[in-house]
Amino acid sequence: MPDANSFKKMLMQHIMLFQTPIESIATDKGYYSKENEKIALDFGIKAVGIPKPIRKLKNAPDNPIFPKYLKLLENRRLGIEPLIGHLKKYWQMGRSRMKSDQTTESSALASILGFNLKQLMRYLTMEAKSLGS
Repeated sequence: MPDANSFKKMLMQHIMLFQTPIESIATDKGYYSKENEKIALDFGIKAVGIPKPIRKLKNAPDNPIFPKYLKLLENRRLGIEPLIGHLKKYWQMGRSRMKSDQTTESSALASILGFNLKQLMRYLTMEAKSLGS
C-alpha cells in the first residue's frame, strides 16, 4: 500500500492500540496529501509535521504549527532513518526470503529482540547515553 494511503489506517491503529491521544506526529514526504494533513488535524493532533511539497498548494489545511517546531519534528523523523538502515544492513530486516508469513514474522521479531537487547546492553554498560541525559 502506498504511504499516503496508509496514513489514516496507521492513525486509527495507533489510537486503538494505545488508547491515548496523539500529541505530535512526524512523517516523511511520502505521506503528504492535503487529506492526510486534514485528517491529522481533525484527530486533534496539535503538532502535525508532515513535510509539504515545495510547490504551491491550493486550499491546503491551516496547520497552526510554528515553522521552527515543524523543523524539529522533521529532524526527529530524520534521526530514525539511520536506525532503519542499520536494521536492514546488519540485523536481517531487509527483504525476507522466508517461505511463509509466520516464518517471516518470527524472523523479524527475533531480529528486533536482538537489536533491542544490544541497545539495552549499551545503555547498561554506559557505552551509549540516553536521550534524557
